[in-house]
Amino acid sequence: MDGFVRTFHVSEQGEEITTEISEKGELVCSMYSLLKNEKSFENSQCITNCLICVISEKSFEKLCIQNPNWFQLGLKFLKNDILKKEERIRGFAKLKANERYQKLLTEKPNVIQNVPIIYIASYLGIKPESLSRLRSQQTIS
Repeated sequence: MDGFVRTFHVSEQGEEITTEISEKGELVCSMYSLLKNEKSFENSQCITNCLICVISEKSFEKLCIQNPNWFQLGLKFLKNDILKKEERIRGFAKLKANERYQKLLTEKPNVIQNVPIIYIASYLGIKPESLSRLRSQQTIS
């Protein structure tokens, strides 16, 4: 994938909650849906121009049978997805909003430059006004 994609769900109040922002080279997939063989409760939306590659589960399984390197790639993606989710949970449990923002700045600086503030704020679990304050404080420092 090349570009920026956000993964989100809609809360009971009708608010879109961004749960992931993916960039070039990252997999966009609902592992929960894939593993449970259920319809995903999340949506994915390209938020910039994107170049994506789509493969069905059946086709991917066929590739894995034909070549073990594909199986290894799938395992790598699964591990990365689990780690990303665990880090996100830990971040919300242990980090303050400004620390989550700083972590995003460090780990994914391209997101800050290319993704609308409303999606970044939702991803960080804060209101856009709070993110604007954090950004202005960062500029002043």
